[in-house]
Amino acid sequence: MELIIKEVRKLKKRCKYCNGIVKVKEEEIKNIEDNGRGILCDLCGNFIEIPKKEKQIDGNVKLSSGHIRSRRSLHHHKNKTKKQFILGVFLIIALIIPIYYFIAFEPLQSFLYIERKNSTFTFLDEYTKHDISDELNITIFTSKEGVKFKDNKDIYTMSYYDKTIHNKKVSSIQIDIRSFSYIWIYTDPMNTSIYKTDYYLREGGNNYHFTFKLKMEPQYYDNNANINYDDNITRILQII
Repeated sequence: MELIIKEVRKLKKRCKYCNGIVKVKEEEIKNIEDNGRGILCDLCGNFIEIPKKEKQIDGNVKLSSGHIRSRRSLHHHKNKTKKQFILGVFLIIALIIPIYYFIAFEPLQSFLYIERKNSTFTFLDEYTKHDISDELNITIFTSKEGVKFKDNKDIYTMSYYDKTIHNKKVSSIQIDIRSFSYIWIYTDPMNTSIYKTDYYLREGGNNYHFTFKLKMEPQYYDNNANINYDDNITRILQII
């Protein structure tokens, strides 16, 4: 037999019209036409809505729809809803952050690889950050067709490479490196600039825009602090 536990304590409701507090007994609550379930305020006569409360049946909860659900089930449902809400918030944040970076900044290779027909190169003065691509020549060695690099020693064996570009201005170079395993970039091969001769190793397979920083030869560095690029070049030309 189902036992319905009735609440006998008085309710206190505040009238939203006169702001007065009205004490209400359960038996006084009625369904008033065109208003719903509630009572009339003793002070001003306006309607005070009192929604139907859940009833307990043998420790369970009877919903306003008439269905009976256990307290444990209701608690589990609330926790599940809360977890779904938190998960939804995290998913929205996870989507917004990449979109923000994609819109606000230039697409980075780490976020999005854009297929290129050729690789290009930029060289910067390490000290001044000035672009020296128009005044620096480089040579590029590409891995030979059919060569298999079994260990790191093979990568540094120059007989496994062909000289594909020789002593050409950096700003004019475009080369497709997708079919090569590795490339070597050799700076200032004829020793005609004020910058150090150096080697740079890069993997093939995809085309990128490569940027490098290059040091001047030691004798061209100014020991005094903070001189701009144009002043530095003028001083070097005077030395030469």
